[in-house]
Amino acid sequence: MRCLLFILITLVASCNNKSENTSSGKNEVIVDGQEKNETIPYKEFGKSSILNIEFPKEWEINTYEDTVKKIKKEDLDFQNKFAALDYFKDKGGKNVIDKTFFYNYIKNDSLLKLSKIESFSLLDSIIINQKKLFYIKTSSSIDSQDYEMPLVVSKIDLVMFNKNEFNKSVNLFLEVDYPYSTKQNIGYLDNNGIVYYKKFKIDEDKTYYLGMSKINLNEYFK
Repeated sequence: MRCLLFILITLVASCNNKSENTSSGKNEVIVDGQEKNETIPYKEFGKSSILNIEFPKEWEINTYEDTVKKIKKEDLDFQNKFAALDYFKDKGGKNVIDKTFFYNYIKNDSLLKLSKIESFSLLDSIIINQKKLFYIKTSSSIDSQDYEMPLVVSKIDLVMFNKNEFNKSVNLFLEVDYPYSTKQNIGYLDNNGIVYYKKFKIDEDKTYYLGMSKINLNEYFK
């Protein structure tokens, strides 16, 4: 009887140990999976004040500083607020002469692949595991048969590489100067990975506000 009781106790203890080991193994797999899905520590970029300014659909401007043309104070105020959001000239970085590494990014960009690139600068970067994010500033020009003069393109993009291969890019700032008008998209990236855009068109007489949109980079760069 004592022998039988000893065997039963041994069997129960053995089963408990196997259960604990199996449970521990499962927890380790979950932890490993969580570590692989690390979030990207986005860096704030642009001007957060863009979120708080309510622009009208359009307002008058004085492009050629015509002394005869009278502009309302309200319109002048909106134009000053709009001009203050433009951060392209304020952003300086390291000029990249050899652009071989970024060739696939340039080739896949709808504007840059058509452009003559005048300057190419690296403003900042984020590296997490095998993912690399680059804040890239470019100035370029595009010759078009539709216009007498080349289009001037100024842009800042957030570009992702995965294992040194180009993956995706998202625009943070864009200005396209046509001979008699300008298109401008101004973005603000917060620390949570949300980019807010406000879009504008400027001609010789007015600035037009075309609306706001946003994109979640945590979803976009998955």
